[in-house]
Amino acid sequence: MLIDGYKFDLRIYVAITSINPLRIYMYDEGLARFATEQYSTDDHENKFSHLTNYSINKHSEHFVENKSAREDFIGSKRSLTYFKNLLRDRNISDSHIFDKIKDIIIKTIISIEGMIINHFEAHVPYRNN
Repeated sequence: MLIDGYKFDLRIYVAITSINPLRIYMYDEGLARFATEQYSTDDHENKFSHLTNYSINKHSEHFVENKSAREDFIGSKRSLTYFKNLLRDRNISDSHIFDKIKDIIIKTIISIEGMIINHFEAHVPYRNN
């Protein structure tokens, strides 16, 4: 999926507040990070059209810093709320997509739950830490 011809990625924040029992929270807000040049299959060497990393794109002459929370639709880094609204504007179910994202997050954390519990029990002397 491209937005206005630009590649993007989503930065979604998650907190694990308990290991046993496992308690996972996904924050409502996050970031959509955009490449600073439109995507093209013709130029594989242009890192500004293929990569969305802030550390790379901040050096692009096309990088636009968002300086206002009220204008979360402008810039190379935009809010997750902007992305959800854009999906709705395009008649795409944001709740369906984010249900799938939540499912991936849960399965990813469950896949390492045993290892986390083992490290927790070995290295954390007090259960309330």
